Amino acid sequence: MTLPDALRAFGKFSFGPLARKFGTFVEPHDDPVSFLASVDSVIHVEVRKLWPEAVTPKFVYEEIGTDSMRIEYRSARKLCHFMEGLLEGVADHFGYAVEYRQSQCQHDGADACVFDVAFVEEAQSAA
Repeated sequence: MTLPDALRAFGKFSFGPLARKFGTFVEPHDDPVSFLASVDSVIHVEVRKLWPEAVTPKFVYEEIGTDSMRIEYRSARKLCHFMEGLLEGVADHFGYAVEYRQSQCQHDGADACVFDVAFVEEAQSAA
């Protein structure tokens, strides 16, 4: 298994335990877009309150539609493959299928990794 594949698998696996442990951040949301839009402004703020030395990634969001968004991800650790897995884990948690495309990557010299992400409710995707 390649390192990107391992990071992606670990990210997908990690979301379930994180959602259970920190449900107060997940439960208010009915869909993956609203949850993801809260990560930088709510969850990372709380992480830095508990652990002031924590270095969290920075996200900038642009809603493209009801179930789609562009996410700009900046991280000193450059864990964009882990981020991909988290996107898959978030989709699973909320009962959605996810499609994403990364148009820019810090590993290729970009300032940020940019993801175009679209979610489809599982019930809709099965129809």
